[in-house]
Parts: sequence; structure tokens; C-alpha cells
Amino acid sequence: MGINLIGMKRRGFARPQIHAMRAAFRTLFGLGDQVFAERLKVAEAQHAGDATVAEVLDFIRASSRRGLVKPTRDLDLAEEDQETAE
Repeated sequence: MGINLIGMKRRGFARPQIHAMRAAFRTLFGLGDQVFAERLKVAEAQHAGDATVAEVLDFIRASSRRGLVKPTRDLDLAEEDQETAE
């Protein structure tokens, strides 16, 4: 599970935007002992000036009847990095 790098590249996202999204994803879904709400606040603070990340965080915060699917366990993001590097 991870961000859609190929889709972002095809849609013309700049490399800094992709890196910011990847970092925000790690903050939200990576290893850690914080609850998701705390991770969301950390991601907001770390990426306060990035409009792309802010849009995703706004989407996550928005109330919905269906909610957001979150992993049931912390992700091993080192494995994801190895796959995307290939």
C-alpha cells in the first residue's frame, strides 16, 4: 500500500510535491505509537505550506458516512521504498 507514484507522475505532479506526499503518507501510516488523530496533526504541522498535502489532509478530515480505510497494522515503508526504487 502506498501513494500512486505513476499516477502522480502522469498527472504532472512535480518531484517536490511527490516527495511531500510520500513524507505525509509515512507520517500518517508508517511505524509509530501515536493514534491516527495525532499522526494527522503531526502531518499538518510538518506540511503546513504544501497545498497538495493540505488537500489530502482536508479530505481525510472531512466527515463521511463511509469513512477512511486505514491499515490494520503499521506499514513497513522500507519495503515500499525498495519497490519504488526499482
